[in-house]
Amino acid sequence: MKNLVKIAALSAAAMLFSAAAPVFAATPSFTDISDKKYEWAAGYIEDMAERGFISGYEDNTYRPDNSVTRLEVLSLFARAMGSTSEANADALEAAEEQYLSVVEEYDLNFGESDIAYLLYRGALKQSELSAYLKGDKKSEPMPRYEAAVIITKAMCAEKEATAEIMIDFDYTDARQIPASASQYVYYVTEKGIMSGMGDGTFSPETGVLRSQIAVMLSKTVDLMNLT
Repeated sequence: MKNLVKIAALSAAAMLFSAAAPVFAATPSFTDISDKKYEWAAGYIEDMAERGFISGYEDNTYRPDNSVTRLEVLSLFARAMGSTSEANADALEAAEEQYLSVVEEYDLNFGESDIAYLLYRGALKQSELSAYLKGDKKSEPMPRYEAAVIITKAMCAEKEATAEIMIDFDYTDARQIPASASQYVYYVTEKGIMSGMGDGTFSPETGVLRSQIAVMLSKTVDLMNLT
């Protein structure tokens, strides 16, 4: 990482998760997460909404079963790293000067500065942009194994994760996890940020849901102790 990331009070601008522009209420209380099947995620959703990281929709719903796109996840974790914090204004300006022209080639409808910030902080490489943002890829749901990679990099833990050679998964579908992502999946699993799907599988190719990303983000932010 080029600089030690500064994270001020976690009051980053609310993340736009879909084409329908969501709105953030001062006291979030989403009407569609009270069902018992969401009790594992409800507290995390409310926590991240109260901190200003995620938001709901105009009808006061959160829509926890909707998928999250690759671009949305990248933008969200850039903000978790402080891309919208006043404390990082100089870093963001430097990131835009250095990388914005590169990012603009991918014709994004939002998040250009966030992607530039990820490049500047070393959480993304220019050679990786096409895999996440080229053509329709940016608007496709981000697979769970890719989320594991992004989370690890956002935590500045790639070196630690890839140094681990003794990987022992309990997931019944461990062989389906791409070899290039296995160390990252192991890292986020050991850190308690991601877990299985309740049936013993990790389901690496399944798209991340809004309910799941709130949990991942909350746990990541809590583990990041950067000043």
